[in-house]
Amino acid sequence: LLAIRFEDINDDRLIIRESKTGKLANIQLNTKAREHIAKVREKHPDHVYLFQSHRCQQLKHKPPQPISRRAVSMAFQQVGQELKLALGTHSMRKTRGYFLYQSTKDIGRVMKMLRHTSEGVTLRYIGITQDEVDKDFVSLEL
Repeated sequence: LLAIRFEDINDDRLIIRESKTGKLANIQLNTKAREHIAKVREKHPDHVYLFQSHRCQQLKHKPPQPISRRAVSMAFQQVGQELKLALGTHSMRKTRGYFLYQSTKDIGRVMKMLRHTSEGVTLRYIGITQDEVDKDFVSLEL
């Protein structure tokens, strides 16, 4: 996500190539995402990247660069310490997957969103244990 260029965004869609798989991802952007992108574009019309490093702007002959993974990781750690939470760079992605699963109970849908190929990997990734799956089966009476 750090390397998203404004040219990768077309109205309400983001089209990027996944670094792990090389597959194209065509993602519909929700209203909040579109509003945030519009604000960043308005504030920084000369930026190439959605999440552009400001350090590179200060160096005259250096091309634009996205924010580094290290900078994002450090920011998450700092916020996590302040909130007394274990936050990492994948926390938002995992949380989104977890809430989609809780609202739909459709692991296939969560797998598709996270681009996983295994139910087991997806369940572990979003923190769903076998005990929770068992409780869902026990509580579901038809």
